[in-house]
Amino acid sequence: MRTKYGGFEEVGATKDDCKNFIQSLTYYIGEHDAEMAVQRLSEKKNCCDGYLFEYTVNFNGELNRLFWADEISKKNYLAFGDIISFDATFKTNKYDMVFVPFTAIDNHCRNVTFGAALLSSESIEAYSCF
Repeated sequence: MRTKYGGFEEVGATKDDCKNFIQSLTYYIGEHDAEMAVQRLSEKKNCCDGYLFEYTVNFNGELNRLFWADEISKKNYLAFGDIISFDATFKTNKYDMVFVPFTAIDNHCRNVTFGAALLSSESIEAYSCF
């Protein structure tokens, strides 16, 4: 906002006001972030034809698995899905979940995406859900 309006004095808020707003927003989202992600992907599934989104929660109601793929990803899979690569090395400390992109190489030697998942464990059961 400072850059867009030419300085904090033109924004109508101080630098500290902006920092406090971001801190409050982060605190709120911290309690509802999984719900917000599920809601956003559910909305996308409802409005976008061919969008695939599935999730599960554990007995505590915590997000356990989340998978999504759009129509282009599904077409990529049909065309280039002979060999699938997935790298489950992206862990987040806050959620202890693994981000798993499912990718391959197209006929131009470029990466294409088939879908992505967030998993609470790297067990066979976690992958077989989808």
